[in-house]
This record gives sequence, structure tokens and C-alpha cells, in this order.
Amino acid sequence: MSNNKQSSVDYLINELNRIQELYYGQSIIPIEVITKAKAMHKEEIEEAFANGVYDEYEYHINNEPRKNTEQYYSETFGGNK
Repeated sequence: MSNNKQSSVDYLINELNRIQELYYGQSIIPIEVITKAKAMHKEEIEEAFANGVYDEYEYHINNEPRKNTEQYYSETFGGNK
């Protein structure tokens, strides 16, 4: 099953490139910045999934309370960004 959604990072890069091409005639985002942003996003998704699996285990095995998404985001990224 293929699920080829566009990530938020890809969307941002595409929009910035489109705007830059409109105003400057070319994209000016360095490929290193794009590569780093995509790697960081991938790591965030993988970590969120792993944390979700662990939290679910703690909930079922040790009766630990579940975290909601806002709590997870606040703890991980430091607030409502």
C-alpha cells in the first residue's frame, strides 16, 4: 500500500522555491538546507512513532496514563509553536 502524502517540509520547500522563482527567477535554498530539514523531519516522525508505541505499552502493561498530542508536542518541542 502506497501512501505518498506530501510532508509539511516538502510543502514549505516547494512553496518557498515557487515564490523565489517568481521574484528572483531561481530557487536560492541551498540543497544542504533542504537535505538537513528533510532528515530532521524524518527523525521527528520516527521518534514520535517510537514514543507512541512505548507510551501504548506503558498504558497497557503498567496502567500509565496516556499522553495527548498537545502534551507530547509541548514536552518534545517546548510549547505551542
